[in-house]
Formats: sequence, structure tokens, C-alpha cells
Amino acid sequence: MRIINQTNPWGVAGPGGEEPQRTDLWVIDLRLAVDGINEALRGQMNPLALVPSYFAQSVSLPELAVKAEPVRRDSRAYNMPSWDEPLGTTRITFLVDAQTRFSSRIYRLLDSWRMLARAGRGSVGTESSVILNPNYRINYAFTIMLSLLCGGLSAAASAATLDEAAADFLGGSFHIDNDLQYSGQYLLENAWLGSFKMGDLSYEGAKSATIEATFYADNVLDNGADQFA
Repeated sequence: MRIINQTNPWGVAGPGGEEPQRTDLWVIDLRLAVDGINEALRGQMNPLALVPSYFAQSVSLPELAVKAEPVRRDSRAYNMPSWDEPLGTTRITFLVDAQTRFSSRIYRLLDSWRMLARAGRGSVGTESSVILNPNYRINYAFTIMLSLLCGGLSAAASAATLDEAAADFLGGSFHIDNDLQYSGQYLLENAWLGSFKMGDLSYEGAKSATIEATFYADNVLDNGADQFA
């Protein structure tokens, strides 16, 4: 057997080289969720402030899977595509900000999203309850955008690339003022908050407080411009 392609192009500079995606170059955009929650709860609560992307510390995306169904052919059985498996959970860990106003921005956002997801069921404890609209409905699912980044362009070109890529979906700019450029964009379509939990607090060692949030989405969509010709 003769091996034709013996060159490993990963990490090779210049034309023909492949650049592996780093796991620490990404941003989460929650602006659609913030705008959607503010619109749905207008008049029922004070507006939420936009949560910056650096609040997200880590993200774990769900598996996209199709269920296998055994189908018999003569005396043998073969696995064939069957029903779609429901999309699993998306887990995002957020850093908790320490504010002097007795409320963390990210905690308030997640708590408002939780109340919105269970609107019409009455309040839990002494918290405010969320009422449905006259049609007994309310919007509780919003798209979350995950953007992957890589190096290689000037700051001006990077911002322009991200603006062009996100303009159709967000209807606005998406600036990153550094030498990073857009390398991928994935949309968690119609995501809603299933649960969130404050991380453990302890006097043993100094660590940053976190919140672990679980989301359910309809799909993880590759928002690349050349997905289909």
C-alpha cells in the first residue's frame, strides 16, 4: 500500500495550511433572549440589562442524533435511520458578578427566563408571577448565538466580517475590537431555560462563583453562508 498524502497540514502557515479551532476562542450572544424577555414581560418587571459575552465560562452542546431501527432483509437485520432523537441539553456555565445592588445580572436574567418558561402557573413562594397574554400564550423560547473565532485579520476587517455574518440574523452589528475573525457560527434555535443552579459556595479556597444553566433547543444550526448552494 502506498501512502500518497504524507503531509500533515494542521498548523502549517501560509496557503494550504489548516488551522485547528481553539476551544477558548468563542463568544455567546444572549441579546435575542434579553430583548425577547423584556418584550414578553413589558410592564410586569423592570427591563433586563444586556449580559456581556464574557459572563459565559464554558458551553457544552448536545448531540445531534437519529434513532436507529433494526430492519430485516431476508435472514439478516440492519440498522436503518428511524425517528429523530430529541435534542439533548445544552449546558452553559456562567460567572456570577458581584454587584452592590443585591442582584447579579446573570442570575436575574436566568430567573426571569425561568419565570417566563412557567408563565400562567402562579408564583413560587413570594416571587412575582407572570401572566399570559389575552390569547393565553407567551414567548419563552429565543435563539442563542454561539460564534467561534480565530486569528488572522486586522481589527477593522474582523469587525466587518462579523458584522456581515450576523447582520441578516441579528439585524445589527456584532463588534469584536481585536485581531480575531469569525470562523464559525451556530444557532441554538428556539432555546428555553430548563433549569439553573448556583455553584457551591465554600470557605475552603478562593474560587469564582458560577451558575450552571441547562437549555433545551429545537436545533443547533450551522449558520455558515455557504451551507447550501
